[in-house]
Amino acid sequence: MRNTLTVVGWVGTDPSSGLSADGVPYVSFRLSSDDGYFDRDAREWVTSEANWYTVKAFRSLAQNVSMSVEKGQRVIVHGRLEIRRWSNGEKSGTDVCLMAHSVGHDLSTGTSAYTRTAGAKTGGRGEEQNGSDNGGFGGTQAAQAGAEENDGSEPKDGAESSLTAAGAGAGSGAGAGSGTAKPGASGSGGDAPF
Repeated sequence: MRNTLTVVGWVGTDPSSGLSADGVPYVSFRLSSDDGYFDRDAREWVTSEANWYTVKAFRSLAQNVSMSVEKGQRVIVHGRLEIRRWSNGEKSGTDVCLMAHSVGHDLSTGTSAYTRTAGAKTGGRGEEQNGSDNGGFGGTQAAQAGAEENDGSEPKDGAESSLTAAGAGAGSGAGAGSGTAKPGASGSGGDAPF
């Protein structure tokens, strides 16, 4: 796989979810990551300017992320890096997207409880989409067939471009269950209890 990246950072926005024009479930959120370190000579934490990513996920990974991840939590995201230029007439910019293959909580800052989702299999990316269970997300048979044809990484027929244009975003991959966060364990900071 080319251009893969693993990023550890803080969820900067609540995950936004919906269905693409093809009926493929998606979720998108912003992730902030910086390279902080402790300077022993100065005896203080030094942080660099944060890098911001748009994290996008599809299908069962999208469902699991929407049920497990909240703004302010520290997560680890592994996926394919995509850099896109955009403009809306008077403004233009660059969007750095991480098309997620896997998303999970960073357990160095909090706790999480794993719950396997119905229909999840232990195989590779996208395999859990082959079953009939879509977890109540409302995906269509055509979307599931599309997952089989394109390895489960992106919607077919330009659905991603329509989501990106709408500002909603989407991404790739499928997780065999990102799990559900333990209530009250947001992982949003604080010292470890030991």
